[in-house]
Parts: sequence; structure tokens; C-alpha cells
Amino acid sequence: MDKKFCPNCGKPIKEDTQFCPNCGAEIKQEVKPAVSQKQTNAASPAVKAPMSKKKKWSLITGIVLVAVIVILVAVGNNVYSKDKQVSHIVYELTNKNGDAASVIKPADDSVKVTKSSAKATQQNFEKLSSNRSDIENALTMSGQYQNYKLVQDGHKWLIFPNYKLEVPTYNPQVNTNHSNSELFVDGKKQGKFVKSGDMYSCKMDPVMEGTHKIEVRSKIHGRSLKAVSNQNINSNSEVDLAIKTGTFKVKGIPNADVYINDEKVGKLNKDGIKTFEDYPLTNGMTLYVKTKLDGKTVTSETIKNLEVDADGSTDYKVEPQFAGSISKDDAERLLTDQLNTDEPDADAFVGGKDSKAYHLIADALKKISDMDGFIRISNCDVKVSDLHLSASDETTVNFTVTYDFDFEDKTNHQVNEWDGCVIKNVGTQDDPEYKIKDLGKYKLIKSENEDD
Repeated sequence: MDKKFCPNCGKPIKEDTQFCPNCGAEIKQEVKPAVSQKQTNAASPAVKAPMSKKKKWSLITGIVLVAVIVILVAVGNNVYSKDKQVSHIVYELTNKNGDAASVIKPADDSVKVTKSSAKATQQNFEKLSSNRSDIENALTMSGQYQNYKLVQDGHKWLIFPNYKLEVPTYNPQVNTNHSNSELFVDGKKQGKFVKSGDMYSCKMDPVMEGTHKIEVRSKIHGRSLKAVSNQNINSNSEVDLAIKTGTFKVKGIPNADVYINDEKVGKLNKDGIKTFEDYPLTNGMTLYVKTKLDGKTVTSETIKNLEVDADGSTDYKVEPQFAGSISKDDAERLLTDQLNTDEPDADAFVGGKDSKAYHLIADALKKISDMDGFIRISNCDVKVSDLHLSASDETTVNFTVTYDFDFEDKTNHQVNEWDGCVIKNVGTQDDPEYKIKDLGKYKLIKSENEDD
């Protein structure tokens, strides 16, 4: 044990002395710090407490979560890569049954994307399905194909960029030629046309580039008319869509029904005539008439691609023919052969020489030839004014005959009119043979002499 000394005089003192016996100085006792249990056990080897189940599961869960995140990021980078999103966009657009609405974005945010509105753009891309790889390469490399741009539209899983194809939008002006007209685009009303110079105009609402059904609807003379066109809208260039109308007459069987573009539109009057004024004219317009003969419904030939001049003229005539009905040219030829001769051919008449029509012509020609000074018939011109099927195998023909009868010192010029002549098909529809059954009623229109 070390000796203790007085801090004042330096003389040796006892351990527990409170005052120095030599100099009387107070000796302060040194207080030793208590040794803790931990310090006591410091030299003992450390023993770790076992980990609880809760901590074990927390650790495992953390490791699994990190692994899942790593896997999802890897999968996301693959599934939602730019290349694969571009391929998906192009597939949906070029596939007829694809969901185009999910992969496009209009340049004008006011245009709503629906399956219907996206169809116009999709139809354009359907035509390019064979160029799918070229479209993908262009969008991937430059982010653009023609007027279409690849743009980012939000994110997938909050991490991966979501791409869509930005489609340009346009709202061109449509022009037409009738007042009180309304514009419809893809079946939806857009507005009314207003006077603009010599025409009427209406601005389209913005639409995405593609083919759209443009309609101009109007009322003319109380009839609802419209002009329709499928237009590829790829700019703001004006669209001209006039309602083309024309005036024409249809001639045929009295009281027959008239059909235009397979729609019943009127009935012929008792004279077999129907006039259509300012009727809408369309491309590929068809016309036929239908009626009942001998208790059976018969339909005329269909006149296809009917073309009527839109000039307001009422002189244009449409005369659809029926199977079994003689044509105008054949009727004129048959009648001319029997009227421009010294004696008609009995075989050209139903009943031959017993036919009333045969005797009427034969007697008239004989009477003329017996006239004093008669030389010959120098001219006989037959013109059919109209004809129509009056029975399943009979055609009623109205015609005029212009005669020049040469006498010794003059020429007699006559014009005769025949109404209700009946020509019968005694053959079949495939192999017709026409004969005169009845000449109808005769009327002298003009008779004058011309001196040599």
C-alpha cells in the first residue's frame, strides 16, 4: 500500500487521519468511485440474446419485398419498353378489330377519343397493315410517322413512361349550294350553313385525321334531300359538297310504281308519265318501274348509272323496258316494213291475212295505188313516241308516220298519228318474235300537196 503524506507540510500521516499531527492541516479524504455491476462483469464473456420470431419475419419480409421490386422493375422494363409499346400501338391501329381508342391521343384536347371517333384514323392505318414494320421503325427511331407523333402520356405503374400516338386534328369548312342546309359529320349534327358568297358554308368541329362521313341535309320543294361523301380529312382544305338535283320524266306502263335506288318514289299517271323536279342525283343512281300484269308482278329492266343534267330542263326522258317488250328501234323497223310497201307481209301480223290490222294497211295501200297518177311512196318515216308493256307479252306503241306520195305532177305530204298499236311477242323472252296485233286509232295530223 502506498504511504500517505500531508499535502501542507509533506510529513507522513496515517491513512484515515483527518488533521496532520505535525502542522494541523485538514486532510481531505479521497472518495473512490463505486464499481458498477457492469464493470464488475466487464471481464466476463458477452452472451447474445436469441432473435425473436417477429424480428425474423420482418427480416424475411424485407428481403422478399426487395426481391419482388427488383423482379417487377426488370419485368416492367421489358414489358413496357418503348419498342414493345410502339409495336402494340401499331398493331391496334392496323388490326381491323383493334382497340385504336386506347393507343391514340388527339392533338386537340377538345376532341374526345371514343371507339367511334378513333375509327376514322384506324381505317387509314388498316390500309397500311403491310407496312407495319416500317411504321414501327419510324416511330421508334424518330418518334414520327407522316403526320403522326409518338408522345408520352403519363406513366404505367408510376415508373414507366406510357406512350401514345398523337393524331393531328382538323376542322375544315364545308360548302354547299342550297340554303336551309345542315351539316352532319359521322352522323352527328354540326350546325347550319350560312350564306357565303355564291355558296353556303359551315365549319366542322375538330376531328382526327382520317376518313369521315360528311353529309349535307336540306329540304327542297318539301322533299328531304342530302349529299353524302366519305372524305379523307388530312388538312383544313375546304370541302365542297353540293346537293345535285335534276328534273326528268319517267315514261312507262300507266299507274306503275317508280323505284330509284331501290326505293319507291312515285307512281306513273294514267298516261304512263311521272315528272320528277329537283330530284337529288347520286353517283351510280338506278331506276326501274314495277307493276302488275295478268295478275303477276313484273319489273322493268334496271337503268344503271342514271345520268341527268342538272340544268332544270324537263325534256329528259327515262323509259325503262320490260323483258318481252319490243324495243323502240325494233318497233319502228317492224312498222316501217309493213307501211312502206306495195303490200304488207301477212306473217308480220297476229292471225295473218285474217288480221284486222293486216287488212287495214293492205286496203289503205291499195286505195292509194289505185289513185289516178300515183307513182310511188317516196318516203315513209315511222317515229315511235312512246311504248310500254301492256301485258306480259304485249307492248302498246304510239307512233307517227310521215308519208310522201309521188304523183305525176305533185307530191302529197302526210303526217298520221297512231295511238294504241299493240305488238305481241309470239316467241319467248329469250328468243322473242314480234307481230302486229292491233294498229290502234288513226288520226290525220297534216296533209298538203307540193307541186313539182
